[in-house]
Amino acid sequence: MKASYSSAQLLNRFLRPNIITRTFHTTPLVCSEVLVPLKDKRNIGIIAHIDAGKTTTTERLLYYTNNKKSIGNVDAGDTTTDFLKEERARGITIQSACISIFTKNKLINVIDTPGHIDFSYEVVKSLKVLDGAVLILDSSMGVEAQTLTVFKQAHALPKVCYINKMDSMGSNFNKCIKDIMLKLESKPLILTYPIFSLDTVGLSKDTDEDKNNSYILNENEVNNLDINDKFVGVLDVINCCASIYKPMDPNYLKVYSYDQMNPILKKKLELARNSLIESLTSFDSTLLDYILDSEIEDYVSDPKLTVNVLNESIRKLTIQKEIIPVVCGSSFQNIGVHNLIDSILEYLPSPIDSVKVPEVEYQGKKVELTYNPKSDNLDVLKTDKISMAQVFKIVKYPILGNLVYFRVYSGSFTNNSKVFNSSKYSHLLETASDSKNNLKLKNVAAGYQIKQLYLMQGNLPIKTKKLSVGDIGCVAEKAFVEQSQISLETNFDDLKNSSTGALSTGDTIISGPNGIPSILKNLPRKESKTYEDLSTLKITPVKTISHPYKLSIQVLKPNRFHSLITALLEIRRIDPSIDFQYDELLNQIVLEGLGELHLEIVVKRLLDSASGEDPGYGFANDLAVGDISVSFMEKLKANQQNITWARFEAQIESHDSAVVEVTEKCKFDFRFDTFVSNEANEIQEEIEAYKDEGYLAFTTVNDNDSNYVLVPKRIIDKWNEFNQMTSEKFITCLRASCLGICTKGGFNHSLPLRSFVFILGEENFELETDFNDASKMINAMRILFTEHLQNTLTKKDFEIQEPFVDAILTTEEKYVSSVSHDLTTKRQATIESIGNEHEMNDFNSETTKLEKMKAIENFNSFLYIPKTQVGDPDVSIDLLKDIDSEDRSQVTKMIKFKAPIRKMTGYMPVLRKLTQGKCTLDVSFKGYNTINPNDANAIEF
Repeated sequence: MKASYSSAQLLNRFLRPNIITRTFHTTPLVCSEVLVPLKDKRNIGIIAHIDAGKTTTTERLLYYTNNKKSIGNVDAGDTTTDFLKEERARGITIQSACISIFTKNKLINVIDTPGHIDFSYEVVKSLKVLDGAVLILDSSMGVEAQTLTVFKQAHALPKVCYINKMDSMGSNFNKCIKDIMLKLESKPLILTYPIFSLDTVGLSKDTDEDKNNSYILNENEVNNLDINDKFVGVLDVINCCASIYKPMDPNYLKVYSYDQMNPILKKKLELARNSLIESLTSFDSTLLDYILDSEIEDYVSDPKLTVNVLNESIRKLTIQKEIIPVVCGSSFQNIGVHNLIDSILEYLPSPIDSVKVPEVEYQGKKVELTYNPKSDNLDVLKTDKISMAQVFKIVKYPILGNLVYFRVYSGSFTNNSKVFNSSKYSHLLETASDSKNNLKLKNVAAGYQIKQLYLMQGNLPIKTKKLSVGDIGCVAEKAFVEQSQISLETNFDDLKNSSTGALSTGDTIISGPNGIPSILKNLPRKESKTYEDLSTLKITPVKTISHPYKLSIQVLKPNRFHSLITALLEIRRIDPSIDFQYDELLNQIVLEGLGELHLEIVVKRLLDSASGEDPGYGFANDLAVGDISVSFMEKLKANQQNITWARFEAQIESHDSAVVEVTEKCKFDFRFDTFVSNEANEIQEEIEAYKDEGYLAFTTVNDNDSNYVLVPKRIIDKWNEFNQMTSEKFITCLRASCLGICTKGGFNHSLPLRSFVFILGEENFELETDFNDASKMINAMRILFTEHLQNTLTKKDFEIQEPFVDAILTTEEKYVSSVSHDLTTKRQATIESIGNEHEMNDFNSETTKLEKMKAIENFNSFLYIPKTQVGDPDVSIDLLKDIDSEDRSQVTKMIKFKAPIRKMTGYMPVLRKLTQGKCTLDVSFKGYNTINPNDANAIEF
């Protein structure tokens, strides 16, 4: 079927004259329904280290697909995806931005993600809704630490790689290829090689434009050092051509076929083409059989070896994650972007190819989406009558309020339709039953109404009637400040946990063609189908993470306290990696975030004017802001001897009657424990061990500190059988009460608890059928759990922990000794390894490393790598064996270490002095570990 859509012309007509302005658009443009077949949709993210050129590349993608009239520039502050004031001022991406690109009858939804470590949660949220990714490398830097981090975060996604900035001084194509093999442990399939000006001698100049192109040299210009080493184009191995560009002219492109090339480029193409075919056939037996059966011997000129044949093989291997196709270019110089666009369309998967990526659950069991060719839909629970999407981002927007972004995984959503929020159903139901309005179940289940849908082009909302499977779009809702109705008498806990029923990041929304009640009919067969059943149909949300940094905020005007809490609640909805607590003793709000820059930007937003473009919250005259510091926590020491079981019961003479009432209806044994390890992967192994013993594991509410509630599965089964309160509601009570205990903190300095485990016993469980009061249950649990904690444990049972970073430092070998000494003596660092910059990462077992290395070495044997970027193409090198002949003292070494965050503050100037500026440093938050006892005594917590 030929792809057709009415929005393409409208988008081009409206976007081209309007999108170049940098103000927020208060009047959204309009486009009709997007009618692109599912196989022709691509949902991709652009991921990279900071300053690799993500936003610049995105601008070229828009321009060269005719979705933008002119090219935006980061320095000029007129890019499509970086539109926040702070992004324009700092020249970095802070929040991910979505753009929809229509080209060649296909739709590409592109999400441009931040590269700075402080905004890594933005990357994680975005990756959740993507099918593929473009990995961008700075050609002079190769794979950097944050590159490795985001690559691991995107491990489930097929990728293409774009080696950018090939025009920069120090660009090193070979280093990037070697890094992909050794640092990313992947197999790079080179589709384009760089062409430098010296290799253009002899190419024809047929037109006046060609004659004026200084990138194409004549014989008498070979010795002109100003122009003979310029990066001028790419050698396209798939299409057997050379593409030459022109300085400062984004619309010039000269394509030379194989027959039109000079001898050097011809020979290089022949060698590169042979390498490509050998690499592909080492994985793809179908392609090998085709070549043998067709008796193809000339890989360049034989017409039977078509572009389609090669693309089919590359696409298959890319989706299987066997290879990473690699193209090169310079986005700033407008070179090589056409090949990147082709790679995205040809090799990255459609939603049909990614049906196993979303983690969908129903009734606690994983379910897979299945492609239905008849309806061109991804069916969930074997029906096309259920529409399902996941919220992954919320943005504050003038006039419209908040824009809630979501990805449609099944079915479609239309204007004025109602959706069921399966992630919030239990909480909303509880809120409704406790409210003065006493809303009924059917009113809560009636859903959240979508009034107007939008496609987004950076900061430009475009009205649309419908979003279908595979689409990414958004809906506008009133700002949280407008929705909240907060009394001045409301206490902090109620404020923080209040809910307006608004959508939040990670929520699963469900709809159907005939309204929400009709969805129940399409659930799997069962005697009775309820909204409780429907609420178990969810897409797994992104996990929250720990907050290693904090700062205090003092409200100068008491009547602004509740307004501040409301603003912070909205900020937390927009950015779930932000959290806050209330220090009653000091009457301060403690703001928590992922980094210093992260918190700086949040505070700036609080202080900025609440009106105008990109508005803040207007607290400039109402707040006193403290200094940023690290967040310390407490942890129960492992292997405690005095941890005992207790009984969940109360006595009338020593407890409130409401507590006694709860324990008369429900009795069970419980105890506390902790995880032995501080490492996230090892904690997960401990959790799996509990699961093997028959426990179900739940984090405490809004947990990001590895605090868990463990409940025997038999208790859940018994609860479902006898009680009118759902087991999910019972679990929510447990999670909420335990959160209060963890927040209150340990016995040393009342610092928040981490890695704390609440365990329910399977034996002696007693339950009555007529109990359904969640608020009383939470209160009773909090009181009795706290009493047992205080009666059983003392200060000496807890240890203070602080946040640590993993770091990778590179410098010349002659500086390694002095740097290592400084790290160990002044930074309390633990050095894990010192080695050559090019080495396979050490996150695998020795056996796995050997197996991967063998596979990499085998693939490397097929690679064609010219020794020099210009000149004789016959001289090639083995990237894994050839050693540079540079002076030993100038060999770059890599130091991997971990250290307390507080000891790394202000370290970069010291490092530059130690290495005379010849260094790089990349850090990432690792987690928490025990603080040095001497430091613990000296620090004021």
